[in-house]
Amino acid sequence: MFQQIVKIFIIVIIFCFSSCKLFDDNSKTKEILGCVDESAYNYNPDATQDDGSCDYCTGNSTSSFLLISKDGGITWDRKCFNIPASNIIDISIVDSNNIWVCTAATFSGQTDAQILHSNNGGYTWTEQYVDMEGDKFFNYIEFFDELNGIAMGDGKNDIPIFLKTTDGGINWINTTTQNIGGYSGDTWRRLDFLDNNNGYFYSSGYSNNSGNLYKTTNSGVGWTPTNFDGNNVGVLKFYDSDIGLISSFNNDLHSTQDGGNTWTTTNPNWDGNSWAFDIGFHPTNPNKVWLSAGDGNLYYSEDFCTTIKKQELSSEAIKIWNIYIGESTVWTAGYWTNQPLFVNRDFSQTKWDSILLPLDDNKSIEGIIDGVGDNIIVIPGHYN
Repeated sequence: MFQQIVKIFIIVIIFCFSSCKLFDDNSKTKEILGCVDESAYNYNPDATQDDGSCDYCTGNSTSSFLLISKDGGITWDRKCFNIPASNIIDISIVDSNNIWVCTAATFSGQTDAQILHSNNGGYTWTEQYVDMEGDKFFNYIEFFDELNGIAMGDGKNDIPIFLKTTDGGINWINTTTQNIGGYSGDTWRRLDFLDNNNGYFYSSGYSNNSGNLYKTTNSGVGWTPTNFDGNNVGVLKFYDSDIGLISSFNNDLHSTQDGGNTWTTTNPNWDGNSWAFDIGFHPTNPNKVWLSAGDGNLYYSEDFCTTIKKQELSSEAIKIWNIYIGESTVWTAGYWTNQPLFVNRDFSQTKWDSILLPLDDNKSIEGIIDGVGDNIIVIPGHYN
């Protein structure tokens, strides 16, 4: 009797293990990864587990997306927004996960300017700040690590909005109450912060304080005029708190090496009348500078812009809005229909490669480029 009970017990145990294994195998067989949100355009009705790939691009006019490459421009992924976003003005990325963009209000439904953040490489986005009091226009955002960042937007009564965060954008503090003027969609060209405290701002617009180059050492709580006496500033960029360049619309380049106390003005050998729309410094040598210019050319200097040399990228004009300088690469975007990227992979004055972007279905890029090192490159785009 005892032996029969033991045999039955063993049979039951074997049956249980077999049943569990069969059930486990069947569950693994049936599990399908994909987008399970029916509101996403790439919704997969067969998916049983969400893999974070849901893409919410509507395809409507002005809806935005990001093109992201993690292999130096060889392959590209398109990441869209799970909340309404359009008209991206500026972008900042500090690692493969953390990306911030700032936007402007549009006439097609988006009524407020926003700061958006993704902590998973662009798969999903959260709205960190909405400008409900200013002129509905963010112009600039820059993060220096995953916690510390500065944003700037149009304000009211000639007081611009300068925002500071020390917790990755969970909380933003408005630092500026000073009447220094300044607004417009391309103010980011006339604004540069080196860290969360030190920055420069050229006031434009119609304020009585317009036409001054201001400096802050306390995140914008206080702004002090520098000794810069130029005008018609197109873009400014600083290598550090002391060394900086300004390009004026009258073809001049202004340089300082003492934080704006003294300036040297040159009129380099542009290819005709021109000025810079963006300036990029070599990461470790401020004498080496790249400038994207209003004449559709890219220029390079090895002597802190005392002289400049036109780069031979192609017979077409480049897109002049932005340059990104990696650890050993220089990036800028083509201007015509196919909008290729141009990349110089060895900091030379030649050897430019052209990269065609996946821009079918009436998509266009904004001409803004940011990245981390030489491999992670991010470019905002929109539907036409």
